Amino acid sequence: MPGIAGFATTRAFATGHTRKILKDVQALLTHDSRYLLDALTCSSQVCGTRVHAGVLQPAPQPYSHSGLSIWLDGEFYNREEIAQEFGIQVDTDLALLVALFKCADRRTAFGRIDGIYSAVIHDQPARKLHLLSDRHGLRPLFWASYGSKFMWASEVKAFLVLPKFEPVLNPQALEEFLGIGYLIKAHTWFKGIQRLAPATHLTYDLQDGSVKECRYWWWDRISPHPERVDEREAAEELGRRFTRAVELRSGAEDRVGIVLSGGLDSRAILAAMPERRLPISALTFGMAGSPDLRIARRVADLKGACHHIHAITAENWIAPRIEAVWWTDGLLNLLHMHGIEHLNDIKILFDVSLNGVGGGGLVGGVHLFAPEDFFAYTRHILGLDADRHPTLFESLREEFVRTGSAHSFCINHRIRSFSLHGPRTGTFKGVEYRLQFLDNGFQEMLYGLPLCLKMHNRIYRQMLLKAFPDYYRHIPWQSTGVPIAWPMWAIKASQAVQKVRRRIRPRSSESRNYTNYPTWIRCEPARSLFEALLLNSQALYPQYLSRSRVVHAWEMHLSGADRSEALGRFLTLELFLQQVFEGRWRTAQELG
Repeated sequence: MPGIAGFATTRAFATGHTRKILKDVQALLTHDSRYLLDALTCSSQVCGTRVHAGVLQPAPQPYSHSGLSIWLDGEFYNREEIAQEFGIQVDTDLALLVALFKCADRRTAFGRIDGIYSAVIHDQPARKLHLLSDRHGLRPLFWASYGSKFMWASEVKAFLVLPKFEPVLNPQALEEFLGIGYLIKAHTWFKGIQRLAPATHLTYDLQDGSVKECRYWWWDRISPHPERVDEREAAEELGRRFTRAVELRSGAEDRVGIVLSGGLDSRAILAAMPERRLPISALTFGMAGSPDLRIARRVADLKGACHHIHAITAENWIAPRIEAVWWTDGLLNLLHMHGIEHLNDIKILFDVSLNGVGGGGLVGGVHLFAPEDFFAYTRHILGLDADRHPTLFESLREEFVRTGSAHSFCINHRIRSFSLHGPRTGTFKGVEYRLQFLDNGFQEMLYGLPLCLKMHNRIYRQMLLKAFPDYYRHIPWQSTGVPIAWPMWAIKASQAVQKVRRRIRPRSSESRNYTNYPTWIRCEPARSLFEALLLNSQALYPQYLSRSRVVHAWEMHLSGADRSEALGRFLTLELFLQQVFEGRWRTAQELG
């Protein structure tokens, strides 16, 4: 994704040489001709820049005031509220960040920000450099300290231009990616490079090169609700907070749109859209005839949205994802890059995509669990084979104990490191994202509710039916095929009937989902690509995992078993290794 990057040192720079390196960094972060490149700004000890799409914070950076220079990647949603609370007058997010940084209790002030952002602040009088992440670390920023030098960047690949930098694969990252499909904690693919943790204020001392990390906000600041909660009132309040979150993220001038599915989350966002933003563009992608397309059409018509359908097919899905492995630093299994085939079309329709990440997973309880169910969660939801990856399982369990709840664990790991990669891919073509369900006020109330209310869509179902009845009482949910207003016995009966139908007519199951990767991998053009890269005697992955394991998965898949998730991880790894170590498969032109 585009973003910010730069260097710092305890000694004076050789400015010309440093500017050349930073120019190379800019080139690595520029994935589209529409990107804007800010100036290379250098002092004797700090040199930084930004690459962006001109959607968020369009004014050139850094923003300089009172001896501070700030690069900001992302945006705040409650600037006016914070300004009023602290009694200050500001008209930009950057000006607000300066004011909060100068507060006596700056860390408490940072915790009040509701936004998705990362920032770098050069405090020239104090000779310190500060890195800042949002509450949940949703806007990535990577950093490394080496000798007398320090570097930050929004993409890991930027570090490849460092003189004498030798990329060495992190074995922990390899186990995590192969075990659950994404990286956890602060890990990146390369040793020595870390991702800035959530709610973190990192300080690099330009005098002695020391690095200090401080957490400025934690979940224990939220007081739990009483065990006995009036569910009706709770559902109504959640609905009010969600509607406000959508209002705050709808913008006044932005070209806002939504990727609409047959699920519950994106539908809620569309239902809550303020009238002043209508008609809104809604885009649905998937296979022709899939329930997602049919349901999304009904929802869009109800809101009067301008609905656009883009097909994902066996022929068009694989090619765009090869280059996108490079864009995403190999952090996302290419099997999950749904809709990347149509990024150029999306950019024509809107600049900001409202996304439902965190809806069903948190409000609906899909990724929540009681502590005693942790093993079952990792096995059935994350797909982790604890016997094959015992170290990873223990690492996850330790992190769960440290975070203290399934709710914070889900955001810190599943959402931050996996779910967010989907909407984030849009930024490579200049489409930014906003996440309504991760609004501070909404999350603070949700976190405090008893776990039993969030499991199995209990409170979510009530919230949706009370706040947006027209969108949920009669329009079905893709997951069950029936509306969520139906009683549970009727839903189960309907699911049983559908299961029988699929047994009688198994081919009809192909249209149940908006994609069919297991079948598509066995077909051209994907089949030849998988074979050319994974069965090649010159492949790079055997340096890190057994060739026989990959070949066995391929043969099992061709024989009818579904090994698509594992094969996607293997192919993503091989592509990324070739992109990093061989300089191949980085551009669309190489695909032929």
